[in-house]
Amino acid sequence: MRMPETNAPRVLVIDDDRAFLEIAKFHLEQVGVDVEVAFEPEVGFNRAIDTDFHLILLDLNMPGMHGEEVLRLMKPLGRGQRILVISGESRDRYQARARDLGAVGYLQKPVDAKILCGTVLELVGEPRGDEREDAEPPVSLPGITHLTAWIFGEARVTFSQQIAAVGVLAGFLGVLIWLFWGNPL
Repeated sequence: MRMPETNAPRVLVIDDDRAFLEIAKFHLEQVGVDVEVAFEPEVGFNRAIDTDFHLILLDLNMPGMHGEEVLRLMKPLGRGQRILVISGESRDRYQARARDLGAVGYLQKPVDAKILCGTVLELVGEPRGDEREDAEPPVSLPGITHLTAWIFGEARVTFSQQIAAVGVLAGFLGVLIWLFWGNPL
């Protein structure tokens, strides 16, 4: 099912904390976002499959279906829906895992309403894969796009991610050279 034609970006918030759902809905609606909430992760997952949202806000620790499971199940569906993880879990421990599973970002609870709204507006303002047909192609380093997509696990990569991938590749090659030629045995 496609998203109804509207100017307001549609966001789904999946969280087992009813207070957070109400606060997020209130603040996001104040900045012009059409918000749908789901208290149960299974219900939220089904809504995410049935409806095309611009962005999904997802908690990690929920009873029944963990947020990581939702991410794992959404990724192979290839629906192009962006998922922003918002969790009380330690940022250092979960951020990389969330990105590996396809999340576009991570905010740690408690999150300030201005930061939440700013992040959501920034993410829904960027065109998604299905909206980029008329857009100019992004700046790309020849031959690096596939490597970058592999390193970051994302189909759409930015120029800064490509630069980081070149750094990762250079570091890897440096270690290999040191191991084979610079390491006296």
